Amino acid sequence: MIKTLFRLWILPLFIVSTSVWAGDVATFVNMGFSNDATIFFFSQYGYDDHKNEVYAQAIFVDIINNDYTSDGLQYHSIPSIPQSGDTLDGAFLELVERLSSMRKHYNINFANKGRIIYASSVMRETARTFFSKTSENLKFRDFQDNRTFDVTLNQQITNPKASTFTIDFVITKADGSQKSYKVGSPAITRSVSHYEIDRIIVSPSGESLIFIISMRMPTKTGTPNVRYMVEAIKIEK
Repeated sequence: MIKTLFRLWILPLFIVSTSVWAGDVATFVNMGFSNDATIFFFSQYGYDDHKNEVYAQAIFVDIINNDYTSDGLQYHSIPSIPQSGDTLDGAFLELVERLSSMRKHYNINFANKGRIIYASSVMRETARTFFSKTSENLKFRDFQDNRTFDVTLNQQITNPKASTFTIDFVITKADGSQKSYKVGSPAITRSVSHYEIDRIIVSPSGESLIFIISMRMPTKTGTPNVRYMVEAIKIEK
């Protein structure tokens, strides 16, 4: 989706850094969809201990093209040495304030968050039917729309500095009809040692899906940073 390294910095909703993971784990914020559900706005923030700064990134995603808008990649940082208990959201708050006019330009509605139909933190054990170093398969039901999802993530990580992935999925409706989809950009390689589906969101219109992908990114210290990215795709309602 995103054509630069910044596309890797999409992070999980309400996930925060803990002492259990020594790498950098930032916080993802779903900022909402546009009123016509064609733009998805998200932000992420955290602390870069190598630069001693808190940072924030905001991205406006063009769902139809599965890419950020021409002006949709924004970044801000503030030199800082956080103390115990700090929320690390200083750069995030300043960035959100700065992007007020852009948010209005894209008609982003903070209340239009979409609907989560899969979350690995609560559904992975029951939904996962297969898992390996190169593949993950999930099967689950969307009870609200009475349909079933069969999702497979395939990753190529022979070279962790040039890995890639794609997602194939099938939606089966209540009447038994099926539709197959594929999303991802296999030609784009990233410095990632492992991919995993963290959650899937249905847009407010019900006409598109947002896949949030968890990525482990190698570092010089040996403990990978956890980052997230998004793939967006239109689907039949």
